[in-house]
Amino acid sequence: MSGQSITYRAADLRDVEALAILRREFLLEVADAEPGDQSLLPRLRNWFAENLENGHFCAILALVVHEHPPGIMIPTGREAYIMNMYTRPKWRGKGIATAIFRKLLEVARQKDCTRVALHALPPGRPIYEKEGFVVGDKEMRLDL
Repeated sequence: MSGQSITYRAADLRDVEALAILRREFLLEVADAEPGDQSLLPRLRNWFAENLENGHFCAILALVVHEHPPGIMIPTGREAYIMNMYTRPKWRGKGIATAIFRKLLEVARQKDCTRVALHALPPGRPIYEKEGFVVGDKEMRLDL
């Protein structure tokens, strides 16, 4: 990226449109969403606006913290789930996803999560494996 710097920040309501568009692109690329579905973008806008405003969604890209009763494998009962890591193709291979991913792991630690889980497509697995994630039956996991 010769000379360019990237600033990472938490998303706010000004980012609703960009988040909705990126989520739509992600769904079109990996989830067989219908390109002609006119209801998808408005539904995404509404969801992001509501959940950014009420604090239920934190976006550097996405981190969800689940509360469970404490147990043997998750002593605090707090588990983070990272979803929708997506980098537009022209920006791939420049370390952007890795930087965002590490910030999400920092947030998970700050929120006292004992485990982080995610579902990974094959191209993204090396990023997660470098950070210590292991492949499980249905997802990749990292115990913090």
